[in-house]
Amino acid sequence: MPKTIIKVKKDLYNDHLLEGHFDFMNFLEILDKYSVSIDTLNNFYIVVNNEFQAPVYLSALKILKSHSNDPSIIGRKIPLSSYFEGYDQGLKMEITPGINRIVYVIENITSIFESKIPPFHFDNSYVYSKFPGGPISSVKGFSDELWFEYGVQIGKEKQAWEIVMKNLDSFVNYLDKKRESKPDEDYGSNLYNTIIEIRRIISSDELVSDELDSLLKNEDPKVAKIRNNFDKISIMDVYNHFKIGLVDKKYLTDEELINFLKLAFEHQILPKKRFKIKNAKTKQIVVSLFYKYYKDIAGRPHRKQKEYAALLGEYFEGYNTKNVSSNFNK
Repeated sequence: MPKTIIKVKKDLYNDHLLEGHFDFMNFLEILDKYSVSIDTLNNFYIVVNNEFQAPVYLSALKILKSHSNDPSIIGRKIPLSSYFEGYDQGLKMEITPGINRIVYVIENITSIFESKIPPFHFDNSYVYSKFPGGPISSVKGFSDELWFEYGVQIGKEKQAWEIVMKNLDSFVNYLDKKRESKPDEDYGSNLYNTIIEIRRIISSDELVSDELDSLLKNEDPKVAKIRNNFDKISIMDVYNHFKIGLVDKKYLTDEELINFLKLAFEHQILPKKRFKIKNAKTKQIVVSLFYKYYKDIAGRPHRKQKEYAALLGEYFEGYNTKNVSSNFNK
């Protein structure tokens, strides 16, 4: 039978923890004695046979305990293999796609931490079987599917925490700006409150990301005043993506790019004369740039592929929406 333990590690935020390896069931029995200042993914790990391990929130372990007081469930029906499989997949997922990485990282990580996937959900549905005496029911046990999904979530959050820890002030500054611009929205509150507390604990004034601060302070006023009526992406994110892919490579001038954004994203009208891509070695280079905007920046919105293909197919010489959309599928 697999040997399952809980590994406990202390860190700067939780230096009071008793480190060591504890039998899984015994640890659940003394769980109420444990508390953390900040519940991150650095202090508690589930380990099986000293081979497989995955971090876990203390709060999730407490939910697990509340669901599993029955010894017949502990160690038998908890699908740890599904959790480990999900965690391994989540850990390998690309959580920061896109060219304009800094802003996208913060936006995407915020959404990762706001996920609503329930930790260690107990599936109380019943499995019915027919016997000579009639149908009977038995408890199915913990849901493999939900444990896998939660494992994926934890894998992504483990990656995200490492990024957050390196850029605490940058995340605070960025989320402050978002909250100021949207005072009626509870934007990123869970992540915001947590990193504020972490920053308070370590008094980390030196962890400011110059790259992010520069990006936030140096918004081009000509771009910032353009309204994005096409999708929900920040116009500066749109501009930075296409600036890197078109202007910096001298396929388009900055003025042409700004005019394109005004027509396609703000007014959503076609140009009297199409824009012309210059110096690109192949059309596929440009198609790939627009595809990356659709897939990585916009997040591949449902049933909107042709609209995003039209950004290239209807506004630039030598391209048509049908062919561009077909290339999006390759």
